[in-house]
Amino acid sequence: MGYRGSKSATGLNKPTSQIKPGAVKEQRVDATASKRDIDLKIIPFFKQYPIIGIKSLDLSDFSEVVDIVRVKQHLTEEGLAKILYSQYSLVI
Repeated sequence: MGYRGSKSATGLNKPTSQIKPGAVKEQRVDATASKRDIDLKIIPFFKQYPIIGIKSLDLSDFSEVVDIVRVKQHLTEEGLAKILYSQYSLVI
């Protein structure tokens, strides 16, 4: 992925060089998740601790897609159509 906030890190370091309270460190964020992790860890986590707001609809659509892939319906035209429909309905 890269460095989060790397554009603004330079601006954050300027005040610290003047007042010396500490250092601002850039964080590197790398994440991967297997289909199994998504199905067994990520989806259950967000069901236990629900997302509040409009993004909860995205999670619902994403959960449906994970279910479709789990039962291998994504290999059929109907399953693929459901996935594509879910993709277009995601809230951006």
